[in-house]
Formats: sequence, C-alpha cells, structure tokens
Amino acid sequence: AVKLATAFILENAGRGIQVPEVAAHVKMSRASLEPRFKRILDRTIHQEIQRVQMEQMKRLLVNSPNPLKQIAMEAGMLRINLHTLRITTVACSRRVI
Repeated sequence: AVKLATAFILENAGRGIQVPEVAAHVKMSRASLEPRFKRILDRTIHQEIQRVQMEQMKRLLVNSPNPLKQIAMEAGMLRINLHTLRITTVACSRRVI
C-alpha cells in the first residue's frame, strides 16, 4: 500500500493533492495508512507530499523562467503564502548551488 501511495504522490503532487486523496487511491483509511507510512518511510503522508512538491519546486527553480508564485503552483503548493515561499526558495537555492 505504501509503494502504491508513494507512486500516486509522485504522479500527482503537482496538482495539490491531499492526504485523503492518497488514502482513497489505495483504498485504505488514513488511520490505517498513516502508521504504515511512518513505519516504512519515517514520515507522514503529508510530509511525503510536501517532500515531493519541494523536489519538484527545486527542479523548476533551476529550469524554469516562470515567476516564483507560478513555480510554486506548478509544484502543487497551492496553499503557501509568499513569505514562506521566499524563505523556501532561499533554502532550496542554497542546496542547489
């Protein structure tokens, strides 16, 4: 179930998916899937979604001429404020360089 869920997250994180969508995709309750995620990956489903979105954002920051806010939306970060986005961008760019 975790393998199927992580594949779903990789494919769909860019559209701003949330934990209930992941659980529904693997036909499990969040309460059942969450402990498996934590045990196998040592992070929550939400953390995995955010991790994948951050990786997508880092790739886009390096390769895209688009404005920062558009890059964030393309990475699936639909609920992030601009201040957080700037801080995240600085952290990402430092890791990329």
